[in-house]
Amino acid sequence: SEIKALIDEGSKEIVLSGIHIGLYGKELESWTFTRLLTELSAIEGAFRIRLSSLYVNEIDETLIHTVKNSGNKICPHSHISLQSGCAEILKKMGRRYSPQSFKDAVNKIRTSIDDAVIGADIITGFPGETEELFSETLSLLEDVKPDYLHVFPFSARPNTPAAKFEGQIPAQIKQQRAKIIRTAAERHRLESAKSMIGKKVRILTEKDGKGHTDNFHLVKLPPGSTVNEFIYVTITGTTLAG
Repeated sequence: SEIKALIDEGSKEIVLSGIHIGLYGKELESWTFTRLLTELSAIEGAFRIRLSSLYVNEIDETLIHTVKNSGNKICPHSHISLQSGCAEILKKMGRRYSPQSFKDAVNKIRTSIDDAVIGADIITGFPGETEELFSETLSLLEDVKPDYLHVFPFSARPNTPAAKFEGQIPAQIKQQRAKIIRTAAERHRLESAKSMIGKKVRILTEKDGKGHTDNFHLVKLPPGSTVNEFIYVTITGTTLAG
């Protein structure tokens, strides 16, 4: 009912956000996240649903099938909370997934959904991250090539277990590693943008003559485009460096 009201008021993109959104309905007998998405996709009107960050273990065949068969209602865009491409570091973080499970999830999404865009979060310099362990993250990213990354140097928070871990990494090294990851990410982002050239895509227009595709590419629009309207354009090139 809330989303119906938003659509009636003119909203055309709804973002489902929260912590562990893929586990929505876990405490209920008859609801699941995919049932919610199916119900929302059935609402009439010109709108799209975008999912906020998902965890690897929340992505399964049912979710992928639901997105693929949503009638263009659910965006083919997955932002996945990865944090590290090293199994040892993920274990220290208390993460209940592995680099391989991340890779498998990405492969399933890309195999099933055309032009799916994958984003991820990466933390560099987590306590105990040696150069060898850092290289495992680099290797995974070179293998998977996420379309974009959010990269953060580790920041110790007071009264958290990680703040007391041995093997704290100097700030300069954390920043250096973040720079290395960001450089690789820009290369993969450029490859992703180039893959869209020549394709006709749906855009939701925004201010300043820009808009995002369903799969989250930012596009410069033709002059005179109105705001908050769905239009179709053909991608002619990219302004990204490289």
